[in-house]
Amino acid sequence: MVATMPAFGVIFTAHAAETRAANPSQLEGRKEVALVDTSVKDYQDLARGIGAGIGIVEFDGSKDGLAQIAQWAATASGYDAIHILSHGSAGVVRLGTAVLTQESLADATTQAELSALGRALVTGGDVLLYSCDVASGISGRAFVKSLSATMGVDVAASSDATGDAAQGGNWVLEYQTGAIETAKLTVRGYPHLLASTTFDFESVAPASSKTITQTIGSDTMVITSTDSNMLVDSESNAFRFDVPDASGNVMATGEGGFYTESRLVLTMSGGKTFDLTSFTLAQVGGDGATITLTTSKGSETFTANSVGNSRVLNLSTAVHPGYFVGVSSVVITTADSGGVFEWGFDNIVLSNIVGPPSTIVVTAALSQDSGQSSRRLHHQRCSANHQWHPVGQSVGGRKRPGVL
Repeated sequence: MVATMPAFGVIFTAHAAETRAANPSQLEGRKEVALVDTSVKDYQDLARGIGAGIGIVEFDGSKDGLAQIAQWAATASGYDAIHILSHGSAGVVRLGTAVLTQESLADATTQAELSALGRALVTGGDVLLYSCDVASGISGRAFVKSLSATMGVDVAASSDATGDAAQGGNWVLEYQTGAIETAKLTVRGYPHLLASTTFDFESVAPASSKTITQTIGSDTMVITSTDSNMLVDSESNAFRFDVPDASGNVMATGEGGFYTESRLVLTMSGGKTFDLTSFTLAQVGGDGATITLTTSKGSETFTANSVGNSRVLNLSTAVHPGYFVGVSSVVITTADSGGVFEWGFDNIVLSNIVGPPSTIVVTAALSQDSGQSSRRLHHQRCSANHQWHPVGQSVGGRKRPGVL
């Protein structure tokens, strides 16, 4: 992106955009900034809810967020605190397409980018991570400690749900390294959680079935096949060979490639909607080299690696990433003429998992004593998306009994 100077004083760097400058006079002389991932649902509302005086920098959630904020940090200095708002899970922080884990912290480029971010802080400055469950468990706390050491600064992170209180979240950062001198954010009016959930099949007992489910917390992912049983087992048993990017238990169609399959459907129990963020895809066998993912918003076709290899399919870098945001199902088919595929799946990452929308049922009744129409409104929760019309109203030339 070429640097430009647009209206309203918004300053763009190569990728990250400063949408509000820090104002230390509103924070008792402290200079603080919030880095907001634009892949987070309704990120504009999230940014608007951040308190006065804190600068706001938005980074493109469809690209490498760590690289973007490191580039921003190269010309930034004197900050007392950097707040980072993005999706996370235990021991994982997602910055756009970049994924920070204990393992990735060993990468030299990652270390250099994190060090650059740390240098934007004053001595004793803090980094505060607003992502669900990052510091949860032994592995989560170990990750936060390693992140703190890599950046050379104190770090605070959440060990539970971060975000909307109505969904069980809060803005408290329960775990920290060192002395955190920064007041925690309280974001006003943001109705979501900053969570991503990885369905890795590790808690699924070995099984052969046309329906595979995994429950993590209060969320249950359901995958159904059309033609043959799917197999959940260890990587070596399911694939009969080692596949890069897959580990532990995996799910394979056609019981590990012995049978063909034409169609899978991924949903969440209870009709919940979700964003499909990424998953590991391995070609087990057959002549299928592409798959098509279809949602209510559209379809897109992707190329797999050769048989025995895999790739991490990141939907934020798709041609149409919006097709996989806020959906209730994903249908997986092949675009090849043979119409069958033999695939392996692992590490399916979903974010913004929320309950089905509420709708309003409207009915009307005729007053028997006056002969005049009096309307009564009845409110109920429904999982389907319908249009609602008064009883007896003509729609499309036909009388409707109430609900379409």
